[in-house]
Amino acid sequence: MKSRKILRLLVLPLATLIITGSSCNKDDDEPAKTKTELLTSGAWKMSAHTVNPAQDLDGDGQSDDSDVFATYDACDKDDLTSFSTNGSGIISEGATKCDPSDPASYPFTWQWSNNETVLSLLGEDFTLIELTSSTLKVSFSYSDAGSTYTETLTFTH
Repeated sequence: MKSRKILRLLVLPLATLIITGSSCNKDDDEPAKTKTELLTSGAWKMSAHTVNPAQDLDGDGQSDDSDVFATYDACDKDDLTSFSTNGSGIISEGATKCDPSDPASYPFTWQWSNNETVLSLLGEDFTLIELTSSTLKVSFSYSDAGSTYTETLTFTH
């Protein structure tokens, strides 16, 4: 009898905690954001740009370079890309411009295709690899001199 009372005293508060803890999960109350909402949630800054297979990006005669982003000038690394829900967008020069006579920003249009798995802009179709609230990762492929190359671009907020 005594053991039942102790068991009840332990189980009741534990069950209450489990029930109230699981019903107050904030994530359950918020609907998942659409791809357009994620894409248009703020300015994106490129954090990586790679190519596969590797190429001779540094001019040393060896096709052993895959980090395209490492070849960017500092004035290009701070550029920001913003998407609007109406299908327009802007690439901003960021804090530093490579050429003072260049415009501060460049407009573009964009659209989804293939069930929102392809992002089309600037005359190129980018395959969507990842899109979260903090990461946009896309790729595109092309052929040159009998080889097919895939470039992957990663942007973050």
